[in-house]
Amino acid sequence: MDNIKSVISSGDILIVDDVISNLDLLEAVLLDAGYKTRCTHSGESALIIAETLPIELILLDIKMDGMDGFETCRHLKENIATRDIPVIFISAMGDEMEKIAGFESGGIDYITKPFFTGEVLSRVNAHLNASRARAYLDRQIKERTEDLRKINKELISEIKVRKEAEKSLKIMLNEKTTLIKELHHRVKNNMQVISSMLQLQLDTLSGEKEREFFLDFTNRIEAMAIAHESMYQSDLVSNIKIKGLINSLIDYYGMAFKINDLKDKTEIHTDDAFLSLSEAVPCAIIINELMTNSIKHTFINDGLDHVSVSFKSDNLGSYILEVSDNGNGLPDNISFHKPRSLGILLVNVLTKQLKGKIEYINSGKGTTVRIKFPEKNQYTK
Repeated sequence: MDNIKSVISSGDILIVDDVISNLDLLEAVLLDAGYKTRCTHSGESALIIAETLPIELILLDIKMDGMDGFETCRHLKENIATRDIPVIFISAMGDEMEKIAGFESGGIDYITKPFFTGEVLSRVNAHLNASRARAYLDRQIKERTEDLRKINKELISEIKVRKEAEKSLKIMLNEKTTLIKELHHRVKNNMQVISSMLQLQLDTLSGEKEREFFLDFTNRIEAMAIAHESMYQSDLVSNIKIKGLINSLIDYYGMAFKINDLKDKTEIHTDDAFLSLSEAVPCAIIINELMTNSIKHTFINDGLDHVSVSFKSDNLGSYILEVSDNGNGLPDNISFHKPRSLGILLVNVLTKQLKGKIEYINSGKGTTVRIKFPEKNQYTK
């Protein structure tokens, strides 16, 4: 390319003018200011240089033989490889229409000949800085976009892994829940088998004390079985709703003692509290001992007809279990603090197991046993 005068450099300014003296003058001005230049005097060769070499800015004459400056600029802007190179027109044609045509073809500035050296350097410097700033921002945006793309890809992968892990954990939890429920169900069934065997033995006994002993023992086993059955039926595998447990116990006592309207004559007051199995089983046995005692002495012996069961939180971190009746109370020779019967002994032992305290109230109009113990399970619904 004999018509191309170039200086090998990186990030050159391309000067395009068909007048050699103009080329030499502009090149001298720019080189003296420290810029690197490439020069050519035709639009066709300018397109080749701009596409193949690292050009940062183009100073473009308008009136040239062959392809003029406007057409050259349009081709530059249509080419993806050169469209971002800023073009400054330098021409003796300084009327308004020419300037408008230059901007419409894609130019960013217009210098009129004869030019002042300071003006040329100021405009070149301003547009180079702006172009470099845009290029820097573009690179930053591309880098950040790539970084975000990689992060997004990693997040998608991580989300996929977590979803798979959650799915696996859910399957394992469902399997565990099923196994635990099945375990409680089998424990309940085994206890009911034992209860049925005791009931068969009970039917063979004629002595009142022996029959009472077997019946009490059967009731205790049934109370534990009902606790396990309540756990099996619970939506929460490790929690039992106390209200359901108490209702199931009352239903059983109505059947066991052949009192059809027992539930109608029993007041039940409970919070929607949930107990763990380690709390529910002792509570079930305590309720069993107190309820069966009330039923025997209130409904059967004394002929009275009122029993109340209450289980509530005191909102201070403790539960209060209360069983009361309108019977004649315990005989003077029986004490909760120095128990002689197995039933009262069990109530004391299980209350200690729950880290609770017993309060016995004999008002003359009935008996109330109140047991207060700390909440271990804070779950409420």
